[in-house]
Amino acid sequence: MNTTEKQEIIDTEHLHLLTLFHYISGGLTLVMSTLFFAQTAIFKFMLSHLVMPQDANNIPPEQFEMIFEGMIWMVGIFATLGFIYGISEILSGRYIKSRKNKLFSILISIPRILLVPYGTILTICTLIVLDRPSVKCLYSRTNNGTRVNEAENEHWG
Repeated sequence: MNTTEKQEIIDTEHLHLLTLFHYISGGLTLVMSTLFFAQTAIFKFMLSHLVMPQDANNIPPEQFEMIFEGMIWMVGIFATLGFIYGISEILSGRYIKSRKNKLFSILISIPRILLVPYGTILTICTLIVLDRPSVKCLYSRTNNGTRVNEAENEHWG
């Protein structure tokens, strides 16, 4: 076994691990976004059952309700963006598995760097692995219609 074959095996394993971690990260993002949707529902329930005290520091009830509605909209928008990002992470993992759309995977990994520590580590590993010349070669071979490795597809499914 020569060094090129060894490097291809290492790259294949690293790409498989990246795929797995993108799926996990996307799933966790979807779960957290679902919790934000639940928080939005709780806020909406609280707003519908809100009873204003007689003397609430002279704040009109409409203004008080407007504050809650603003919170509902902010949390709802944040949850929707998180949901979209979670789906994008899972899609990125799918693209890494099929060795397609490398640029999409790179662009999706960049915002994840803010999610310290797990997101930062995954983003750095993604950028390092996808920037390797040998991985670029794997992607180009796949995009040209050549199967990367028949044994890999049988092993990982």
